[in-house]
Amino acid sequence: MQSNAGDARAHSELGRVLIEVGQVDEAVEQCAEAVRLDPGRAENQYQLGAALARKDDGEKAARQFDLALERDPGFAPAHYALAICRQQQGRAPDALKHWREAARLAPGWPDPLNNLAWALATDSHAELRDGPEAVKLASRAAELSGTNSVGILDTLAAAYAEAGRFAEACSVARQAQVMAETQGLGGLAEKIGLRLTLYGSRQPYRDEPGAR
Repeated sequence: MQSNAGDARAHSELGRVLIEVGQVDEAVEQCAEAVRLDPGRAENQYQLGAALARKDDGEKAARQFDLALERDPGFAPAHYALAICRQQQGRAPDALKHWREAARLAPGWPDPLNNLAWALATDSHAELRDGPEAVKLASRAAELSGTNSVGILDTLAAAYAEAGRFAEACSVARQAQVMAETQGLGGLAEKIGLRLTLYGSRQPYRDEPGAR
């Protein structure tokens, strides 16, 4: 059993490396072998889910993240990854639930805070939005990241706008736009500029698939 666990970790680690270099099919094979050898380890299920997600197989990826959480309900990365799958599937309440749990389990990790704040600020369903909470979460994400993330500043601007704080939304959006341009992210800078126009007109931003 110990040998199997060691072999499984080797396959899982190789799968992780293959994901990073874009060899997704090979990554799926390695991660699936890790799960076969050691199906009780949440990390193995998570890595297989990550590989399947990179292959744009969201349903199968979500199933693996669910299995990872059955094995370890406190595994924050699986909550985070499952939230992304649920958001892509149009299941926003489930996504919010898992982002909240990831943020609770890993309070020093800015990504769940940022994604949760973005959803609370921009979701098209009014009952899911909460501007003040989005500002609080995005501000914490910005603090954790040292305000060096264009995406987090973009989220903070959207949160300010949802909370009716349009002057602050404009100020932060301009900062994010300049940062995006400096980093060569022209497409993102253009999108932030469009949002900035809304904020200048005292309108919050509503998210659409592929708009960010």
